[in-house]
Amino acid sequence: MNANFQKLAQEAERARAAKVSKFLELLVDPDLSHIVSVLKNGGDPGEPRRFAPSPVRAVPLGFKTGNGIQEKIKSLELGQRFTSEDVYSTLINQDFVFSAKDPRGAVRDALHKLTHGKTPAFRMVKKGKGGQSTVYERIPPQTV
Repeated sequence: MNANFQKLAQEAERARAAKVSKFLELLVDPDLSHIVSVLKNGGDPGEPRRFAPSPVRAVPLGFKTGNGIQEKIKSLELGQRFTSEDVYSTLINQDFVFSAKDPRGAVRDALHKLTHGKTPAFRMVKKGKGGQSTVYERIPPQTV
């Protein structure tokens, strides 16, 4: 009887291992990625998808250097003092194509980068806090 039990236990363990292996394969299957995403976020996979999948975009040529956003920001006609929201609005009005999923975050990141380093183009005048935006101003170019 003990031999039968061990044999059944081994078969059950092999079947479980095969199921786990198949499950792990399915987790990385691109056809099931939306279901895996819903489950990771605590949703019901039976719910209809609320959002269409994002279209696949070709990576712009300048992507590794920020899609040209830093150079574009430096070339903008901005007031003496401005916020990241002012820059974002100006870029939108000029039909700038953002490659980031969070365009406002991309502007904030670019402004941060442009206020630091060896040759910053802007300086932070007032750091934002408590819902207030950070205020920046352009650093006049150095004359030699």
